[in-house]
Amino acid sequence: AIRDMMRTLAVCHTVVPEGDLTDPSKIVYQAESPDEGALTAFAKAMGWFFCGKTSTHTTLKVHDKDEVFEVLNVNKFNSARKRMSVVCRTPEGRIVLYCKGADNVMLERLAPAQPAQQRMASQLGVYATEGL
Repeated sequence: AIRDMMRTLAVCHTVVPEGDLTDPSKIVYQAESPDEGALTAFAKAMGWFFCGKTSTHTTLKVHDKDEVFEVLNVNKFNSARKRMSVVCRTPEGRIVLYCKGADNVMLERLAPAQPAQQRMASQLGVYATEGL
């Protein structure tokens, strides 16, 4: 689950890396929003370094090992959907949908009666009150 979350943060975005792409400490991320830049920078700090993309592939360096994702489709963030999605083929060959978005929109898309749903909603309320 943690790997999938970190992959979502490192793959599902429109961030552009600038600087020396071989050295994570010299990369500056240019993002459409402060949130998107912060989430990608957090992934990098945790060892999930987004180092570049083309129209068909996204490349990460995960704890010094290259991972290449084939990008099959991108649904960009917009104010109506309040989320972004990327369909890609993982380095393991699986086709996966990575999606991130506004808390309330994502919670609405969980299957009803999930054991963690109430706990997650409660924790999001705590984060909103105290701040991350």
